[in-house]
Formats: sequence, C-alpha cells, structure tokens
Amino acid sequence: MPQINCRNRDCRGLGSQSGADAPLATMEAKLRVKKPPACDRCKARRVLCHPERPCPRCEQRNEICVTTPTVRGRPRKHPVELPPTFDTRLILAQNSEHCFEGLKFNAQYNHPLVGATTIKADIRTAEYRLELLPPPQKVLALCIVCAISLTSFHPSILGPEYTGVRPLSFDHLPEFLHSTPHEGLLSCGVRRAPIFFALRNEALKAAWEYHVPLQPSPENAVSCYLLDLMEQVDFNGVSRPWATAYMSHLRVLASSINSSIHTPISAGLWSAFFTVDALHSATTRTPMLVTVKDQFLLCGPEPPSLNALLSSVEKPSLSQDFGALGPFVQPILLHVTNLARELLEKMTGDFARLEPISESIVIQFISSLSTMHNIISHIFERAEPMITPSFECPSVTVISENSGLELLVRVSLFSLVHGFTGLVLPFLRELEYRETAVSYIGLVDSGTRARLALLRTQTRRLAWDAASQVVKALKLLPPVHNTPMQFLWIYSWAVFCLEDVEEAVTKEEPISAEMAWILEALSEELKVLGYSVRAVVTTVANSSVTNVIERLDSHVGSLRAKLANNFGIVELPPTEQEAEAWLADIDATILQAAESEIRPIYDIDLSLSPFVQYGFHS
Repeated sequence: MPQINCRNRDCRGLGSQSGADAPLATMEAKLRVKKPPACDRCKARRVLCHPERPCPRCEQRNEICVTTPTVRGRPRKHPVELPPTFDTRLILAQNSEHCFEGLKFNAQYNHPLVGATTIKADIRTAEYRLELLPPPQKVLALCIVCAISLTSFHPSILGPEYTGVRPLSFDHLPEFLHSTPHEGLLSCGVRRAPIFFALRNEALKAAWEYHVPLQPSPENAVSCYLLDLMEQVDFNGVSRPWATAYMSHLRVLASSINSSIHTPISAGLWSAFFTVDALHSATTRTPMLVTVKDQFLLCGPEPPSLNALLSSVEKPSLSQDFGALGPFVQPILLHVTNLARELLEKMTGDFARLEPISESIVIQFISSLSTMHNIISHIFERAEPMITPSFECPSVTVISENSGLELLVRVSLFSLVHGFTGLVLPFLRELEYRETAVSYIGLVDSGTRARLALLRTQTRRLAWDAASQVVKALKLLPPVHNTPMQFLWIYSWAVFCLEDVEEAVTKEEPISAEMAWILEALSEELKVLGYSVRAVVTTVANSSVTNVIERLDSHVGSLRAKLANNFGIVELPPTEQEAEAWLADIDATILQAAESEIRPIYDIDLSLSPFVQYGFHS
C-alpha cells in the first residue's frame, strides 16, 4: 500500500499507529490542558466562552465574570453536618422588648453616650420592630439585643425545649443565680451560646453594611463599644478594630459631650469606663487606646498625687459619710488608668521587653500600688457603717442624683477594688515572666536577679491582699453584674490563688483557712459566670473553666474535711459575724493546741484569724 504523506513531519502515514511514536502521542493527548468551564453568563446564553478570565463578552459589557462551580459525582456517603441555623428575625421579634427591659440591669451596658441617643424612645415608637428604625438606631438596637442575650432567660434564647427553672423577671435573677445548681447554670450558658453568636453575626453584618465604623455619631459610637465588648467573649487577639473605631468616634464627639451632658457624675462614669478599657489592655498586653488627652477632655484635670490623697483620707477629722469619701473615687480611677498605661509602656509592652526591666521602675510601681491599697483600705473602713448586710438591689444601673446612697457606695467601692486588683496581677505576671525568660538571663547579673526576686516576693504578698479584696468586692453587688468584662478578671485571680495553693500542697506547707474562703468565693463566682459565658467549653491558656472550678472545689472540700475532723465543722462561715461567733466558740486552749499539734498533722494554719482581711476590714 502506498505511503500517504502527512503535513506533520513526525507522522509516518497510516502505519504510524503501530510505530514507535504511538505511546508518545497517546501520552501527549492525555496531558492536554482541560478547557475551563464557561462563565455563568456565557453558559446561560449557550455561547462559546474564552478560557481566560475575564472573558471578552463580560469585559465588553462591563460585567463581573463569575463562574459557579458545578458539583459532580455521586453525593458523599457521610455528608458534612452543618451547624444549625437560626431565624434571627424571629428571635428579634420575640425578645426585643425583653432585652431592652434588661438593659438597665447591666451597668456596663449603660454607657454614658446612651443618654445622648434617642434609642429608648425610638424603639418604643417603633413598637420594638427593629426593621422600622433608621440604620444607626437599627444597628444599635441589634447590638443591645445581642449584649443582653448573655443574661436573658427568654425562651427564644434558652430554647423552647428548656424545661429547667427560669427567673420570673430580671428582678428575680440574683435569687435564681444563687439557688440554681451549678449544672443548671452551665446548661443555660451552653444553650444561649449559638443564639448569641447568631445575633452577633447579624449585628456585625448590619454594622458593616451601614458603615458604622466610618460615620461618627453617638449611636455608632455605642454600637462599636458594644461590638468590642461582645468580641471579648471568644476573641483575645491583639487587634481591637471596634474599640479603635469607638475611640475615634468618641474623640470627634467629645466637644459636644462636654457642652451637653458633661456633669460631675458623667465625668466619674467616663473615668470608670476608661479604667475598665485600660485594665483590659494591661491584662491582655494589647495597645492602650485611651490617651492622656482623652482623660483630660472627658474626665477633668489631672488628679492629686496618691500621697496627697492618702494624707487627706487618713485624717481623723474626715467625716464618715459618702459626701466626704466620694471625691476620692474618681482621682483613684484616673490613677489606675495612668498606672495601666505606665505598666504597658515601661514593663509589659513589646518595646519595653526589648531590654531588661528597670529596678527603679519596679520599686516606684510597687510603692504606687501600696499607697493605693492603703487609700482603699481607709475608704472601706470609713464606708463600713454605710453598708448593711441585708441590702438587696437587683438593679445596678447608671448612678444618678436620685440613686440610693448605699448603692452608690457599693458601686464606688467595687470600682476601686476592680481598678487596684486589675493592676496587681498583670504586674506580678510580668515579674515572673522576666525571671524565667531565657532572653534576659544573660543580661542580668546575679545581684540584680536577687533584688528582683525580693521585689517579686513583696508583690506576691500584695497580690494575696488584693485577692481578699476581690472576694470582698464580689459581695458588694448582685451577681447579675457579671458579664464578659469581669470574666477574665475573676478567672485570672482564681488561677493565681489555685496555683499558690497547689504549690503549697506540693511542698506540704500549711493552708490557711483564709485561702479556703477565697477559693470558695471565686469558685462560686465562676459558676455564676457559667450562666452567661460558655464555661463548659471556654478555655483560657489551655485550661478549661470547669477544670479550674473542680480543682478549686477539691481544695475547699479537703479543708472542710480537716476542719470537720478537728472541730466538727462542716460548712465554712460565710459572713464575718458568723465567723466571729465561730471563733468565740472555740476554746483558746484548742487554738493554742492547733498551732503546736493540729497544724503539723493536718496542714492547717490556724495561728492567725482567717478573717482579718475577710469581710469589710481593711
């Protein structure tokens, strides 16, 4: 058969299929690039689409060239389970009025800028239908509903299938938190978690859609503040975009705030909110957002020095009423903010950690903390007659001229303790880090390390004094005030006390009864936090909250057993009055024997009264 010539030089005619190049041709055919799928527009018009993107047809019409992938093949044998979705519109329609009712029961949500908005009147005018509100008010209403969902007990939040006991109203919430078992509170926190995240996503979506971070207004500023607060539930990153937008809006609005709603009470509230933000930055080592100019603009002039405040508060002629003690509250809060800024800039910040820590800075900081501790102790001692044990107030609202005196005293004392104790623990943790960090070992001589170790021991003793004040402050306000703002604060102190107690147990050192009271109070507070925060699944520093609670209860139960074996005591006296009666019932000879005989056997330190700093004593 004659050979047929082909245009391809490599082709050998009809017999080429059986030639030596046949496998190579087959391989080249297999390696051809597959034509990509057509774009959506060309596929709909059933025309040829260009393989490169964008295709000429879409580019000619100035349209976005989009190609939707097509799922091929048989379905999966085990399909991926998607998380449950929630109809947020139905949830908002059902409990908007309920959440706005609960707004006044959460002091940290009653931001001073809320008074500059008309959200409360607007939501009532719209009959609590968020879709009828203008965009800024709608976003703010979404943020408020999301924030209050952390403490709400509405069926749309806890779920209709929840059969447990629920409060009748927000007024009964403190009683419910005290009487409900630990497991019941944790189940409420787990149930509300998916609803909370769905509402938060809805609020975030609306905030970006209506450009809330870019347009300064009182409504947008409060929305940014609440969104930053909601991100603290499960996000501990270095960046705080919503807090940055909030401070940016606040600086734009500062002039109008000073001319319209600036009063001594509003200045005190601004000082308290700035203190909370500064302590959050100091605890998490995130950049400080509150500047000195912000404080001057909204909180007033620079406060007197701590030594001047101590000289004034310790005068015997100072009357024991809040009219004389109240002027000390705001200056101390301003000092807390300044010390938090100093802690970040000179010790814990990234730039400060480039060099070894300065002894003089550490000594000055310890001196400031000690002076502040003495001032707060004097204030507590003078405020004790104004505090009644039977005080009941479920609402911790923004303080005004018409508020009760005792509520004003309790909120002020709580703010002072929160500010002081929020500084002590980050400072101690930084000293511990500087001791163990490898990068500083070769840069610090042995003498400096010994002096820093002595300063660290002094700070640890101050931290235990602060721990007793934390327990004292937690009894001042109803438990409903606990929200994400307090979670990290309480959890950090619980871990600190737990580490010290476990170290003492390992070294077979005696555990004082005061330690047990502190551990028990912190454990109960973490259990209450489980009502609003997902304590079952929340982890901080690779340690679950439930694990910390179990370890705290274990040590408290161990001490109870030792007390029962010696004195027949099963329960720890919960109040100072019962504690004093308990001590009076114990014979002095037994206390003397406890130091010489019982302490070595049962590792209980009863040489000193465990109630010296428990209760309202300084």
